[in-house]
Amino acid sequence: MKEKIGQKMKQTTDWSADFLMFWSLYPARQGRKIGKTDCWKWWQINKPDKQQLDKMLAWLQADNIARQKSQRAGLFYPNPKDPERWLKKKGWLDDVDYSAKVDSGKRDWTCKKCGRRTASLSYRNLCSKCEIE
Repeated sequence: MKEKIGQKMKQTTDWSADFLMFWSLYPARQGRKIGKTDCWKWWQINKPDKQQLDKMLAWLQADNIARQKSQRAGLFYPNPKDPERWLKKKGWLDDVDYSAKVDSGKRDWTCKKCGRRTASLSYRNLCSKCEIE
């Protein structure tokens, strides 16, 4: 069914409960989500079964937890792909070590050459004394 809004035609859709659950869990990119109707088209064509849906939702929940932990710790966490691309490329099958994303911001401040701990290192991970030598 189509409704006329201004000059444009907008498709009204009856979203399934499974799709709405997926859409609510998928993280927004820079404060917004795009491509809901394209994702719905993918959903209707591929019709994910219960097992596949459980994997998707588990992956998204783990990703959201890792995102929140890294943001609380002040660490970088990459922006998500747009949801349509994530579905097409089967992003829920990606094997991601979520703990690595959270802990990756901790840098070892030990000089590779002399083993001394320092407040700053060069791009080669050497202290200022070893860098001059």
